[in-house]
Amino acid sequence: MPTEPEFGLNLSEAFHDLPAGVTRELRSISRVVEFAAGERIMRRGEVGNALYIVQDGTAFVTVPGPGDIVFEDDLEVGAVFGEM
Repeated sequence: MPTEPEFGLNLSEAFHDLPAGVTRELRSISRVVEFAAGERIMRRGEVGNALYIVQDGTAFVTVPGPGDIVFEDDLEVGAVFGEM
């Protein structure tokens, strides 16, 4: 797995058009975090303080909706999720 936060920023189109100063700031406050397969990263309703970029593998997302509706998706490399 890549160990440089810049690698994740380069993977996601969400960050491609940012001014250089903003990109530098994001690099300076970013860090790489590894999760084991099946490990929960966050829960709906929790106060969020992080934004995640999938750098390797996938992240499976399940979001309960109204009634019995459930949104599920596999987020692949370059996908961004979380709250800040």
